[in-house]
Amino acid sequence: MKQCDLIKAYKTIDKLYNMNFDFCSAYKLFKLKKNLEDYYCFHKEEEIKLLKENNAVFNEDGSVSFNTEEDMNSFYAKLGELNNLSVDVEFDKTKMTISNDVIMSPSDIENLSLFIDFE
Repeated sequence: MKQCDLIKAYKTIDKLYNMNFDFCSAYKLFKLKKNLEDYYCFHKEEEIKLLKENNAVFNEDGSVSFNTEEDMNSFYAKLGELNNLSVDVEFDKTKMTISNDVIMSPSDIENLSLFIDFE
């Protein structure tokens, strides 16, 4: 599995985290988020290191810019390498029934499909 798959799943769970689910589904999402949290934190820390290594400028509005196009290209190349890291994750794929009240995009479902079989 690639690092970027874990990050996408984590971000999707984070987006869904404050929605209401039945207890079993909520618990499964909670456990999955906890299992992915270390990978997400590692990725964010590495991304920040790459930004600093490539002379990123952290703007007041929260955006990031680069001093040169070379710095920007170098950052994105190294970020691509980070995203494509192969990661061994031990988990049991779980089944979940999602009620019609929960609104998910097709990309949300795709991001979670490595971890959850939706019924």
